[in-house]
Amino acid sequence: MLSGGLRLIISVQMFAVVIIKFLYFCYYVMPISEQNNLEYINDVIWLKVKLKVNNNG
Repeated sequence: MLSGGLRLIISVQMFAVVIIKFLYFCYYVMPISEQNNLEYINDVIWLKVKLKVNNNG
């Protein structure tokens, strides 16, 4: 019981850290420059397209 609870606490903490990093990225890294935002979004879309093409063969 104790180990299960401990595992749950650790997973919740890791989940919280991921969310905090994501929010930090969204609020502080993204707004630095609109141009950078557009380039980043284009890179992400291009990466997703590449992954889809690779998965389809």
